[in-house]
Amino acid sequence: MEITKEQINEAIQKDPTLVESILPTIIETEKAKELITSKADLIFQEKIGEEVKKIHNQYDDDVFSVLGERAGTGDDGQKLKTYDFLKLKYKELKDLKEQKDSLTKDAKVVELQNEIDKLKTDGGAKHVQSIFDQARQNWETEKTTYLQQIEDSKKENETFMKSTEIKSAISRLKFNPDTPDSIKQMVISNVESQLLKESKIEEGKLVFVDQHNKPLVGQDHKIKSAFDVLMSLDAIKDITTSEEKGGGGAKTEIHGSIQTTNVEGKDTKKLILPEGSFKSKVEFINVSEKALMDSGITRKDPEWDRLKNEAYLEYKVSELPTQNV
Repeated sequence: MEITKEQINEAIQKDPTLVESILPTIIETEKAKELITSKADLIFQEKIGEEVKKIHNQYDDDVFSVLGERAGTGDDGQKLKTYDFLKLKYKELKDLKEQKDSLTKDAKVVELQNEIDKLKTDGGAKHVQSIFDQARQNWETEKTTYLQQIEDSKKENETFMKSTEIKSAISRLKFNPDTPDSIKQMVISNVESQLLKESKIEEGKLVFVDQHNKPLVGQDHKIKSAFDVLMSLDAIKDITTSEEKGGGGAKTEIHGSIQTTNVEGKDTKKLILPEGSFKSKVEFINVSEKALMDSGITRKDPEWDRLKNEAYLEYKVSELPTQNV
C-alpha cells in the first residue's frame, strides 16, 4: 500500500509527535542531507552578500572621510564602482610617491604619505577578511551541531531496535515460579543493560559481540540470537526453568491465525501467517493486523502489540523492502 504525502501530513496534524519518530530516518536520506547543505549554503551566501554591500558602503564613507571625494561616473557615463574608484586613487598616490624624491618634502608630501599609510592600515581588505573568517567559523559551529544531532538520532534509533528485539526474547523465557518478582525484575534489568552494551546493529540485524568485538556464534556456527545469548547467562538460568515457552509436551491448538500452546496450565499465543502472504514491511502490517482482528484480537488487547512484534521478528520482516518494488 503506497502512502501519499497527504496521508503523512494528515497523520502529523493528528499526532505532531510523529515528526520526532520519523525525523531520524528522514535525516539519513541523501535528499535530506542535500536540502540541509543547500539551505546552509543559501544562508551563507545571503549573509556574505549583505556584508559585502555594507563593506562597499563603508569604502565610500572611508574614502570620503580621507580624501573628501566620492565615486562619480566613468568615461562610459556609468557610475564608477567603488573598487575602480579606489584603483584610480591608489594609482594617483603611487605616481605621487614615485615623484616624492624629486619634490620638496613639504606639508603636501607629508599629507599624501599619511593618506597612503592610513589606506594601508584602515583599508577594506582587512574588514572583508574578518567578516569572511567570522562567517566561516559560524558555519563550522552550525555544521558540527547538525552532525552531532544526526549522530545522536542514529544512536537513539539503534538503541530502540536493539531493545525491541531483546525484550521480545525475554518474553519467551519461562520463569521459575519460586523466584520473587523483585529478584526477577532486577536480573532482567541488569541483563537487558548488559546485552544493549554488548551488541550492535549490522545491516539491520542485531549482533552480539565478545570483548574483541567479534560476533558470538553457536555450535552450529550461526550468529547467536538474543534468546540464545539470554539462555547462556547464569543470571537468567537462576530464575528460569529449563523449558522454553511452548516446549516439549505442550498442547497446541490453532484458531484462525492464532496458535495457542498450553504448558503446565498456562496458554501462550502466537500469530501464524501464511507463507508468501506478504513481501514488504507495509504488506506485513496490513496482513498481520487483519489476521489479528479476524481472530478476535483488537488494538486495545494487550496481546495485539506482542503478537505482531514477535511475528515481525520470526518472519524476519526487517530484511524485506518497505514497499513492493
